[in-house]
Amino acid sequence: MISPKKILVSWQVRLGALVALAMVVGCGPAPVETAAAPGKSGSKEIRFAHVHAPDVAGELHFTAVAFGEALATLSDRHPVRIFAQGTLGSEREVYEGMQLGSGAAMTVSGTAILNNFDQRIGVVDLPYLWKNLIMCTACSMARWAGCWRRDWRSRG
Repeated sequence: MISPKKILVSWQVRLGALVALAMVVGCGPAPVETAAAPGKSGSKEIRFAHVHAPDVAGELHFTAVAFGEALATLSDRHPVRIFAQGTLGSEREVYEGMQLGSGAAMTVSGTAILNNFDQRIGVVDLPYLWKNLIMCTACSMARWAGCWRRDWRSRG
């Protein structure tokens, strides 16, 4: 049986890849332009921030490293630079910087800080609402996808 931690990390990497893809195609603050590699039109560095120690044994840094490696296998035009231990600020400062288009292009953190930006996310913090991690993940991903589709339809 797959451990709940591996399932959670797998979904974090998938969600991170989706967010990065959205930014790369222009649906968010532009990643930093870096010098072009020989024969390339230019690459976009993705700045990935988190507030934990740069130790692969920790799930947040592991997620950042796994995302960077996964993206590197898909494209060498989008290098991932990881800013660990709150180098770019606290979680709240990183999210606010992302809204302004400065600092990190993406981050990974717990859901508690996200309640400050959208209170609907707080439902996943209710401890006895879910039978297990799989049910929680399935419900939150389905809810997120529905909100995302409604948001995009409203934009035209």
